[in-house]
Amino acid sequence: MEAAPFLRNIQQAAADTETEWSFEEIKIFERAIIPEELGFDCDNPFERIAARLPRKTEAQVRIQWQMLVRDIEMIEAGSIPLPHYNTSTKPKRRRGVPWTKEENELFERGLKRFGKGDWKSISRHFVESKRPSQVASHAQKYFLRLEKSRAKQNLHSASTSNHFRSTSSSAPPSYQ
Repeated sequence: MEAAPFLRNIQQAAADTETEWSFEEIKIFERAIIPEELGFDCDNPFERIAARLPRKTEAQVRIQWQMLVRDIEMIEAGSIPLPHYNTSTKPKRRRGVPWTKEENELFERGLKRFGKGDWKSISRHFVESKRPSQVASHAQKYFLRLEKSRAKQNLHSASTSNHFRSTSSSAPPSYQ
């Protein structure tokens, strides 16, 4: 029995094909078949696409087109299930595990021993459960908290000393 004309064309082109399609060639092909790229006034679109693919002949481009059309028809007919694509563009953010009191104490001991900035040594010799980048991140937050705490103490001590000064003087506070 003789093959259908469509199948015969595919078989002939497949015989003409010496190379397989690389990922890059498929991407060039896919971009080239976009109607705006291809141009509706084109007499021979396969020739125009083949011109963009130096290692492919017009017959190979035609076969690739026919295979694409066949795949689309099979998908639309329900013969092939649609692939499940991850539609999320943002990767899920991994939440960090909070530092324990013990880890923080080890961090402070490592800080005294190796100093500020030697996160690798602190990680290796003191807080072995954390990577150097995690130790560095913790240090950044640690020093910010320390700075805020000191600022709060300074503010408190300043307002306390003003309070004692104003209550010890006999003149009433001015409200200007």
